[in-house]
Order: sequence, then C-alpha cells, then structure tokens
Amino acid sequence: MIQVHRIHNYAKLFLQLLETYGVDTRAVLRTSGLTQQQLKHAIHMPQLVHSGLRLCAEPGLGLRFGEAMHVNTHGVFSYALMSSATIGDVLNLLLQYNRILVPELKIELVPVQNTVVLRCQATQLADELERFFIESFFTAVINFANFLLPDVKLQV
Repeated sequence: MIQVHRIHNYAKLFLQLLETYGVDTRAVLRTSGLTQQQLKHAIHMPQLVHSGLRLCAEPGLGLRFGEAMHVNTHGVFSYALMSSATIGDVLNLLLQYNRILVPELKIELVPVQNTVVLRCQATQLADELERFFIESFFTAVINFANFLLPDVKLQV
C-alpha cells in the first residue's frame, strides 16, 4: 500500500485522482519504476504521470488534475501567491519559481499589443506529457484565480 502522507503533494494528488478512475496506484508506481521515497520529490512527476497516463483511459486527465488542485496543494508557494498585491506580482512569482515546482515547464509572458499572453511549453517531454502538464498548469491557474477573485468566475 502506498503511504500517501509521505509523498509530495502533486504525486499524492495525482495518485488520488487516478484512484477515482479505478486505476490501481500500486501498478502505477510499479510501472513507473519509482520508489515511494522518490515520490517525495516533484522532479519525478513526469515519470509518475507517464505511467498513470498509460493505465488510465481518461483523455482529459491533465485538466482533471489541474481542477483537483486547491490553494494548499502548492504548499508555501500558495501563500506567496496569495500575499501578492497585484496580478503582475503573481505572474512574476510564477515566472521566477515555476521551475522549482515543475522543472519541465517553460512559462513566459509574451507582450501582444496592449496585453500579455502567458505561454507555457515543455518541449523536452513527450507530447502526451507536455499536454498533461500544460493542461494541468492552466487549469490550476484558473482555479487559483477563482479562489483569489471570487466575484470573477473563469472557466476552462
């Protein structure tokens, strides 16, 4: 049995999500080649997700993962985001620390006329992993924005 209280929040959440789809999380861990000790570190998420995607038939798993993230999922980083004075400050924190949270994602702000576009890519990952992480990132951002700005409801 996987002891979920001893693993990283992202891995824990991902395994719990897979269970809701009837996936045997022990099989996910076994096929990933990861040990329970390695699940303490976010750097192993791509390997875990790859295994989970192979064993789960849900095509929108990245979206579901992002939806399942709550403010406390991101640990101390959540509090830094919540204490930001402006959306610009939040975006700067995302740009500054996203590699610590999800090393494979490259996030950048691209100026376009009178606005900026938040662009995200993970080209060093296989296509299905890049899609998973980008979907979960943007869905989590929307979740977080809806928490911080309850009068404005954003949707995926």
